[in-house]
Amino acid sequence: LKYDFVYRIAAAFPDARFTINGGLKTVEETKEALSHVPAAMLGRAIYDNPWTLNALDHVLFEDPISDRARIIPDGGAVITCKSTKH
Repeated sequence: LKYDFVYRIAAAFPDARFTINGGLKTVEETKEALSHVPAAMLGRAIYDNPWTLNALDHVLFEDPISDRARIIPDGGAVITCKSTKH
């Protein structure tokens, strides 16, 4: 991914809205991208670690960091999936 290229294009066309999509893995990378463009999409990073959203809320919007034990009581949840394929 060529973020620098996107950043230069975004600066050259300030009335256009650009979104970075792909490759962002950390809160720091996302914060850096958002300093150049108004939006960023995170897919695999959130899939791999949904708790990253909590950290992003804290860094970007100054929301307090939530306590996992308060959100997921009793040490966790069990999800059971049943396949419909036979």
